[in-house]
Amino acid sequence: MFEVVARFESIKLAADKLCLTPSAVSQQLKSLESQLGITLFDRHPSRLQLTSIGKQYATSIRPILSALDEVTAGVCERGRDQQILRVTMLTPMANRIVLPRLKSFRQAHPDIELHLDSTRQHQDLQQRQVDLAFRYGRPPWAGCVHEKLLDLYVQPICSPALAAEYGLSDQSTEALRYPPLVHMTERPDAWGVYLAHINVHRESATTDFHVDDYPSAIEAAETIGVSLAVMPLEQPLVKSGRVQAAGPVTGPLPDGLYAVMLPEMQADPRVVGFLAWIRAQLASSGQG
Repeated sequence: MFEVVARFESIKLAADKLCLTPSAVSQQLKSLESQLGITLFDRHPSRLQLTSIGKQYATSIRPILSALDEVTAGVCERGRDQQILRVTMLTPMANRIVLPRLKSFRQAHPDIELHLDSTRQHQDLQQRQVDLAFRYGRPPWAGCVHEKLLDLYVQPICSPALAAEYGLSDQSTEALRYPPLVHMTERPDAWGVYLAHINVHRESATTDFHVDDYPSAIEAAETIGVSLAVMPLEQPLVKSGRVQAAGPVTGPLPDGLYAVMLPEMQADPRVVGFLAWIRAQLASSGQG
């Protein structure tokens, strides 16, 4: 309070700044002067003026108060950071499991602010870029602990119209020799491995489509061709009726879905709460 009054040399302006009454400010100043045993201000009819010792006192305490403000702000920011949970995950998991149900997580954990990254680029847990990662792969991950959430499988999917046109179903094999397939540039051998597994030989087809990545392939399955989907992550899309199974399931794949974190994050309440919620969502979707 003294620093603010010293800055303005006015009880009224200081009172406005501090949202107090002028009389309250005046009483506090008198109390401080009494405690110190010195006069900090010369009081004139229309204004206050710092005494020489008052000026010295104000000059001395300002850097201390500034440092206190800085430390307090830092503590508040760290306290806020403790409520933020930074999570990275696969796009299918984000799109099919988390985002449609995010409201229920907020209702269950209103104190956790979720920052979700669903890019395919791995975020560095060691550098504290994220607190929790959901990875498609196989352990170990250096310096981290993991929990397996799902075995993953592969199944062709396409639009209901395309399935009807080519006679495709979740049991069809030979029928897959004819429809346009959607290939991924990032996984060019995916269809070859799948067809070999179900013993289907297919000549190269000029009617096939080529896209860059998995999300593009899944989007293309709704309109132009047959794509390979990672199951059970895409099961909600099948249940929606926008696509249907166009061939048998194969797997499990050597790679699974894992929750990965630094050892010290295992007992973190934010991580514990989010993992429990994820397990519940997977179970309610028939994927746990």
